[in-house]
Amino acid sequence: MRINLVVSFASLATSFCAFGASLFGMNLINHLEENPHAFVIVTGSFLVIGSTSFIGSYMYYQTTKRLPIIMSITKWREAEARAVPPKI
Repeated sequence: MRINLVVSFASLATSFCAFGASLFGMNLINHLEENPHAFVIVTGSFLVIGSTSFIGSYMYYQTTKRLPIIMSITKWREAEARAVPPKI
């Protein structure tokens, strides 16, 4: 379950970078074409945003140790299955 959560954090960070790439990939005139350092600035800023979102969400998970609701339901069902039914 934990590796699934880390992969979800990584896909969230990648989606932030993909959003930025999709905005700048459109055929729009944004006047950054003339700037020789624009590619490095835009790429670096989206890498920082993606890395920050991954590290922030992972650190939030580490400090709170909250698992998704599915994990708590699974634990509840396992505990219910182990419970001894009352004798009649």
